[in-house]
Amino acid sequence: MTKRLSGIYRIFNKVNGKGYVGSACNLARRNNEHFAKLRARKHHNKYLESAWYKYGEDNFKFEILEVIDKPTKKKLEERENYWINYYDAANPEKGYNLYPVAGSPLGKNKDTILKNQKNILDFCKKYGYKPSSHSKNKFELKLASNLENYFDREYTENCIEFKKQVLKYPSKREFITIENQKKILQFCKENGYRPCEDTGSEKEQDLGSLLRAYMNEKMRIKYPVFTKEILTYSNKRTKSSIDAKRKILEFCEINGYRPRAHVQDQINGRNEKILGHCLSAYVSKNSFVYDKEFVDLVKKFPTCREFKKLQKVNQNG
Repeated sequence: MTKRLSGIYRIFNKVNGKGYVGSACNLARRNNEHFAKLRARKHHNKYLESAWYKYGEDNFKFEILEVIDKPTKKKLEERENYWINYYDAANPEKGYNLYPVAGSPLGKNKDTILKNQKNILDFCKKYGYKPSSHSKNKFELKLASNLENYFDREYTENCIEFKKQVLKYPSKREFITIENQKKILQFCKENGYRPCEDTGSEKEQDLGSLLRAYMNEKMRIKYPVFTKEILTYSNKRTKSSIDAKRKILEFCEINGYRPRAHVQDQINGRNEKILGHCLSAYVSKNSFVYDKEFVDLVKKFPTCREFKKLQKVNQNG
């Protein structure tokens, strides 16, 4: 049975002499982990991964620099620091280590930090939002991985000003949300009501589905200004309701009585029947509560039956 070795290792580039220094309690397992992640393009060190694919796997070698008996975290870090300094592995011209101090991002090269910060801020200013890790844009993904480093609990202490600047910008998801809100509000302003899902218009259906997302409880709390503004517009059903009420009132004023669903006026029967059906809906128990003012207005006019009785009385008189 092979004895498990602990200690310091280096992933060495045979072409340019650069190397990545690390430490492990199980060197064989760490070797397998590094090479598997490099092959799958999932390695945490993108600098090393890029070189791996540039020069090819055959040009990289895993070598043991020092074996440590009875290793502790402190001892491993001390020896790793020694070998990082020995090979100057954190110098981009000589190695692939991102940090000059083992196990911590606090000692990262200051020039690299400032360069990455500038790239991220430039990106945010150009596009109006901070990069996010779920993007398909390669440049944005690279910035996102850097951004995650800057938001690390320990690391952020040294980048408080940078963090404040980046947080001014919305995330990609928030940015899309804001754009969608603008579209919905624009649609409402142009059409006089907020879109709903049961419409025949594809554009309105898309906006309607977005609107449903924004109108859920969590989103209403998160976007109170948008919610307040959107609620000033009537929905499609409410707008139809208003139009129908206007037609009923006009009919009542022209004809002198309110229509009923059972009326059979031969001259204008169809129009009166349609209005009668609308009226039946508005004077129902539920609608009466919500449209009391409208019901009171319509009730000023006699029903068709009452109107005909009045006509007979006037003719007999």
